[in-house]
Amino acid sequence: MSDCKETRSYDISNVSVGNRFRFGIACGNEVTSETDPVSLSYKNGVMHHLGDLLDLAVQVLRPGDRVLDLGAHIGGFALAASAMGCEVIAMEASPRNAELIKISAVHNDFKKLEILNAAVNDKKTELDFCVAGPWGTVANPVMTQQFESISIPALRVDDVLSERGWNKVDFIKLDVEGSEVRALQGMSRLLKKPDAPIIYFESNTHTLGLFGEDHHKLKGLLRDAGYHLYKKSPSGLEQVSAEDEQQETCVDYIASKDPSIVLHDFSTQPPDSKQSCERSGWLRHNLKTWRQWIRSWRRSK
Repeated sequence: MSDCKETRSYDISNVSVGNRFRFGIACGNEVTSETDPVSLSYKNGVMHHLGDLLDLAVQVLRPGDRVLDLGAHIGGFALAASAMGCEVIAMEASPRNAELIKISAVHNDFKKLEILNAAVNDKKTELDFCVAGPWGTVANPVMTQQFESISIPALRVDDVLSERGWNKVDFIKLDVEGSEVRALQGMSRLLKKPDAPIIYFESNTHTLGLFGEDHHKLKGLLRDAGYHLYKKSPSGLEQVSAEDEQQETCVDYIASKDPSIVLHDFSTQPPDSKQSCERSGWLRHNLKTWRQWIRSWRRSK
């Protein structure tokens, strides 16, 4: 094998989800706390930044479910879903990050994990992309002042699913650094279905603004497709509307079409002060309330 440990440009770190699903993740040797703190946390066996997402996934995902990881970075969520027995398509625009996911897929023998080195978009085309660790974006005037851009393919989710004969998707993670509106517009056929997937998505007012979009439009697209929206708060997980103001720069939302989902008495614990940052969303929560919601959701499947 040519990738000897002495010369290869990555290391495999072992991580786990809830002490149940264990897998290895390839992390580039070039990362630092400044260039990619997320990859550095993986190197240390830590996945706290995906805490809420993974807690939700553990409850709702079953072996054989179909999952999309849009904006996959180096595959933390895609690999976790694969370890849970799901079929996964991971889309990642950075060639280096996509390469690392492929290495991880081979290392773990995840044969049902497909990696596409492409941006998520509202049409099939070529786009310039600024590579910036976990914060790479489609090229824009702000980012091109700091980072070089490369040309990459951009794909519509509806086309990707049609080409693979996927008539149903169970879960989507969407985090594409400001391109979320275009991503949703490129999966309108999927979103219109009555059994459309649960979506866990990031709304970042700063990165959305780089492309002339805002959180109202982002949430409004899901509302118009028949989704109900929820977000974390200090007192629990609460339902929100597309018209509500977003006070924080970065918020993770959950979108579901199931109108019977009611989340209440949702207790949380503040994140460790050393890890607290606006974009982290590392609030820990009461799993009992999650499970009540999940049971309600599963009865409707």
